[in-house]
Amino acid sequence: MPELAGPCKGHDCKVSEVCIPNSPTYTCVPLLDHTTGTRERILVSQGKKTGQSSTYHHNYGSRLGVDGIKEPNNHFHTLDEFEPFWWVNLGQVYKIQKVVSTNRMNCIGCTGRLKKMVIHVGNSLDTCQMKLCGQFIGPAVPNQIIVTPCFALPQGQIVKLTSVNTAAPDFFHLSEVEVYGF
Repeated sequence: MPELAGPCKGHDCKVSEVCIPNSPTYTCVPLLDHTTGTRERILVSQGKKTGQSSTYHHNYGSRLGVDGIKEPNNHFHTLDEFEPFWWVNLGQVYKIQKVVSTNRMNCIGCTGRLKKMVIHVGNSLDTCQMKLCGQFIGPAVPNQIIVTPCFALPQGQIVKLTSVNTAAPDFFHLSEVEVYGF
């Protein structure tokens, strides 16, 4: 069997965990439960405090991203800007397993807006101090459900979604964001 190299060399993960390199260190990730095929996870974002980089109109505030309603005209919406973002404060530190985002439902002309989205987890809004959960490479279509697994189980109480649009400023809007963790 080949020897491990990099951050996982000499790791102290349990037999029931796998070592995931997370430069310059590593993260021990629990293996799936062989009886259920899942880890215990709960929705930790619904109804929590939110914010966004800007607001297109007062009817499209950040709180709509965690209200549990997935219907047309119920979405958060920023102004058109470079790298607009939205965040949720979970109120306490969690290990984040996945983020499920539902794209805006009623805007056929908005199809190409969400081209790339990155998701970070941490304890402040400073992306440099946060860990990457994952990313989506689009473009997204209306009503698309985007499941972003966080394989390294980043820990934090703030989850930040950023729309990356390097060609020109653009809007950022999603109907719902569901953060699952433990």
